[in-house]
Amino acid sequence: AELFSLSELEVLRLDKNRFDGYISTEIGRMQALRQLDVSANRLTGSIPSEVYNMTRLQRFKLSQNQLNGTISTEISNLGVLTDFALFENQMMMGTIPSELGLLPKITNLELSDMLLTGTIPMEIGSLTQLSRLRLSHARYSGTIPTEFARLATLKKLYLEETNLVGNATFLCALPFLETFRVDLQEVNCTCCSCCSNIDG
Repeated sequence: AELFSLSELEVLRLDKNRFDGYISTEIGRMQALRQLDVSANRLTGSIPSEVYNMTRLQRFKLSQNQLNGTISTEISNLGVLTDFALFENQMMMGTIPSELGLLPKITNLELSDMLLTGTIPMEIGSLTQLSRLRLSHARYSGTIPTEFARLATLKKLYLEETNLVGNATFLCALPFLETFRVDLQEVNCTCCSCCSNIDG
């Protein structure tokens, strides 16, 4: 409890500690936090809504835990967020909220290896600062949004094992794209130099 009273603390890193339990709602008292990293633990439960009132957060890393629930639409409150990593929480479900498109500063978005369904929101194409986008290993439907063609700073794109179909050749024009993983059995792409299968 004393930890949560550190109202001026800006960086809290508790990653790789094998902590279990859940994320306390008291975390919301730490309004000065700019970096919160609790990745690679054994945390369970859902992400408390109080987190979405921590409007100074720039780096928010929850990956490699056992969290459940959904990604809240309140994620849009974190307007200065640059890094959001939630991958490998296999009990997280629901859809990717379109409100993620309201995070203009985000450069790293990692939501892979979860039970996500539905379509990938076209609003992600508004994240023009994105460098890495990892949405692989999920159960999406539909196609890759054509709005992704606006991701001019994108370097790494991971969409393998997602059930996506259609054509991705329009992404070949992205000037800085170095890595592009997608299921070539389901998605057509003519620029072999940028597209690989899951073993590439």
